[in-house]
Amino acid sequence: MSRVTGFKFFRKYPNVLVVCAGTFMSMIGFGMIFPFFPLYAEHFGATPSQIGMIASMFALTRTALATPFGALSDRYGRKRMMMAGFLSYSVAMSLFAFAQSVNHLFVLRGLQGVASAMVWPSAQAVIADSTEHADRGRAMAYFSASWTVSMIIGPAFGGFIAGFYGYEAPFLIAGGIMIPITGLIYLFVAETIKSRVSILTVKEPVARGLRLRFKEIRESRYFLTLSGLMVGTFITTFGLTLIEPLLSIYAQEKVNATLTEISLAFTVMGLSGFLVRVVGSGIPDRIGRKAPILFGNLWASLLTFPLSIVRTPWQMIGILGARSAGWGVSDPATQALLADVVDENKRGRIFGLFGSVGGVAMIAGPTVGGVIYELYGGEISFALCGALTLMASIVLFFMISEPSHEETAL
Repeated sequence: MSRVTGFKFFRKYPNVLVVCAGTFMSMIGFGMIFPFFPLYAEHFGATPSQIGMIASMFALTRTALATPFGALSDRYGRKRMMMAGFLSYSVAMSLFAFAQSVNHLFVLRGLQGVASAMVWPSAQAVIADSTEHADRGRAMAYFSASWTVSMIIGPAFGGFIAGFYGYEAPFLIAGGIMIPITGLIYLFVAETIKSRVSILTVKEPVARGLRLRFKEIRESRYFLTLSGLMVGTFITTFGLTLIEPLLSIYAQEKVNATLTEISLAFTVMGLSGFLVRVVGSGIPDRIGRKAPILFGNLWASLLTFPLSIVRTPWQMIGILGARSAGWGVSDPATQALLADVVDENKRGRIFGLFGSVGGVAMIAGPTVGGVIYELYGGEISFALCGALTLMASIVLFFMISEPSHEETAL
């Protein structure tokens, strides 16, 4: 099957265009608040440990619900679940502007996790359902780039708005953005639930619960690859979340960065990741999934270590931008490989399960990272993050493999 690019690609796969557009708009809202959220929590008296636990609250609800919501999307439709999720996002984001205490932040981050569990497994499943194997790597790259490019615009815009109108204004704008996205999904996304079975074959009918989701993976011919992706996802996510929730505070305290410079760092990260995803969007389809996954993870892991010794804002910005390029290489290939080895009728629940695995790491990582930050400072967290992502690269090297073209054509 010949590959298509550019406008022809989106004409062939209109669902990809609509989901990417919705993702782009929604992540602008997230990008607006992401750089200063830890500083906003500090405004209410939150300690580094509490900020880590607030981040974990998001992961806790997302982890608990990603698999059941993914299964519901397999049964009742991806589109319906995405719409409910974006509406929930709208409520949670808007209510942050009216928070009065650290406890309010805990509750609202939990609600954000519920919304995330509704949206992202279903969105990934729509992209995978809608594309052929020969074009799936490119589709996942566009999907990944759509939220990455929002990190170019969102942080700079959010920092500007917060500087002039206060921290509350970006939350209200972010909540408002979610309303038109819901309408976009309703009007233009075509439902993708199908009955044809491909690679992942199980002996028993679809059932609920994490135990049966793991059973489906265990009985797959790609058990080792799926297990490797799960283990690699857990290790990498745990390492990243040791540092990400407190990165803004670290930049302010140790690097003497201003809010503008912190926002610029996130903008540069977004720009780097976006350019790599777009320019290299066809690489996983041309050379395979495994090589980009390994290269990108290794690159990002090695560039994490210098973050523990940077002492100027521009050093921090440069290293974070270069590091982001590694994730720009590996993320689309990882998503494409996962889609390749999962039956299209079970993608919602299996993607949800992978979200839950990452979510467990997102619960533990910020909490552990917050405690480490208070006891030892942020430098050791960066060293641990680098070591863990390097370990994930080794796990992926030995465990993952790709299906043949004949198998993906089934």
